[in-house]
Formats: sequence, C-alpha cells, structure tokens
Amino acid sequence: MTKKQGQTPANGPKEWATGTKIEVEFDSTFHPVGNRASELKTAMGNIIRNGYRVPLTYIDWDSVPTDVLDSIWSE
Repeated sequence: MTKKQGQTPANGPKEWATGTKIEVEFDSTFHPVGNRASELKTAMGNIIRNGYRVPLTYIDWDSVPTDVLDSIWSE
C-alpha cells in the first residue's frame, strides 16, 4: 500500500529566486493568459492566501501598507 504525501506548498516559478523576469501575457481585462498563466496564478494565490504575509483584516489592496506590498513583490 502506498502512503499519500498530502498537501505541500507550491514553490512558484523556478525563475522567481533568480531575479530573472518572467514573461506573462495578459488579455484585455488584465487576466494572465498563455503558457505561464496557471503557474503565475497559482503562485500569486499562495502568496495572497498566506495570512502571515497579508493579514486578513484589510478590506482592499489600497489599505495594505506599502512595506507589506513591497515585501510581496520582492519575493
């Protein structure tokens, strides 16, 4: 019998830690499309859902402090 591994954290695109820019296409409504779209959406969703990085007490992005946003974008 094989043991299930369970849920593991997603690491995001491998280029994120290298400083290399990732080319992602966007449609007219600014939704990511193309080859890297699902990879980007998954990684961004994991960052955003982490309550330690962005506390869930903020109602919208405009009320999130700049230093918190900067730390997210620096990852």
